[in-house]
Amino acid sequence: MYLLSYLMATLYLFNFGPIKWAGRTWEVNSFLLVTWLFLILGYFIATRMKISNKSRKPIQLDIRKIIKYGMLFNIITMPFAIYAYTGKLPTQISLDLSMQGEMHEQFYEHVIQSKGSTFRTILSFVRAIFAPFIYGSIILGFKYWKNLDKRYRILVIISVLVQVFFSFSRGTDKEIADLIIFFIAAAIVNRDRNILKKFGKYLIFALIFVTFVSVFTERRAGRYNFDMPNCFSQANICVDPENSAVSSVIGRNNYIGLSMFVNYLTQGYNGLSLAMDLDYESTYGLGHAPIVSRIYERISGDFDLYYNTYNYRLRTKGWSDLYSWSTLYTWIANDVSFYLVPLVIFLLGGILGLSWRQTVLYNNDIAYMVFSLMFLSLIYSPANNQLGISLEMFTTWIFWLTYWAIKNNQKRKSI
Repeated sequence: MYLLSYLMATLYLFNFGPIKWAGRTWEVNSFLLVTWLFLILGYFIATRMKISNKSRKPIQLDIRKIIKYGMLFNIITMPFAIYAYTGKLPTQISLDLSMQGEMHEQFYEHVIQSKGSTFRTILSFVRAIFAPFIYGSIILGFKYWKNLDKRYRILVIISVLVQVFFSFSRGTDKEIADLIIFFIAAAIVNRDRNILKKFGKYLIFALIFVTFVSVFTERRAGRYNFDMPNCFSQANICVDPENSAVSSVIGRNNYIGLSMFVNYLTQGYNGLSLAMDLDYESTYGLGHAPIVSRIYERISGDFDLYYNTYNYRLRTKGWSDLYSWSTLYTWIANDVSFYLVPLVIFLLGGILGLSWRQTVLYNNDIAYMVFSLMFLSLIYSPANNQLGISLEMFTTWIFWLTYWAIKNNQKRKSI
């Protein structure tokens, strides 16, 4: 199972990587292994449960319409999004990797200075309405790439380039990482169609990984004027390149850049370990997703709910939620406590397994959307709740999950 191998690799790096974390390692390892066992159990049951004949019928969406309108919505709204988040016009955006550190700093300063911006709030809701189709155009475009004619392939490429351009405008890696994850999900689902075999079973993943890490390292180096410090981030996370044989081979800057990448994969586990020291305070079912908490605050004016989250209270331990992660599991624990997190992950494993089964065996496009988003969420699980981090991603997830649930419920009623 590709996903489990990845998660185990992140846990290995947390324990034996270049960064020596000082948290409750034994408790974190035990908690994660139990939680992932429940994930496997939910997946296993869902992929082997009996499915009615009605549910086996293919559900194919109008792929070309989704690609066409998704690209159109993306390209129309993106210039406004760039201006809202950076204060710049698209023509002012540099594609020079060496400028990415400066671009990220300007983006961050603009967001802080324009906090509460009405324009950005309105734009967020507009983008959120179209987000299921914007992401759908990319996710389905990757899956059906071989079946698309030249015109629709160009539209998919445009959608991808728009996302990459948005990434450059802010100096952030999320957009590119999302694209890579959606591509991998398509490759895994289409493995019987020889996509992986055609490009070499592992070569394409290796090339993607090396490219992403190289760009990531270049961007991080740019943030430090290409003189990488031994300690980075406000949490003062440090490595010692002088004592590493790897550093002598690839160079100090590259080694620290690689360590920063490992930090991105594993720092959430350190936040998780610190959160385990805190008492549980209920967030009434609204604390599992950052965007849900923010919407609640805007509507009610009550900030106590977010103050109750583990993520906010980690500030008392020097691990601020403003710039450090604490895993998907901590966000879920805000609502149910750490004791019940494995049960929630069990349900998510069931969603992953059932959507995978309906995608691969019965060619259900709606199930494929749910599978791709669930796959994305679990890839990001060592860091945060990616499906709840922005209004765009949250509405995309809710839309396709609800649509899938309705379709499955209709089939059961018709039996």
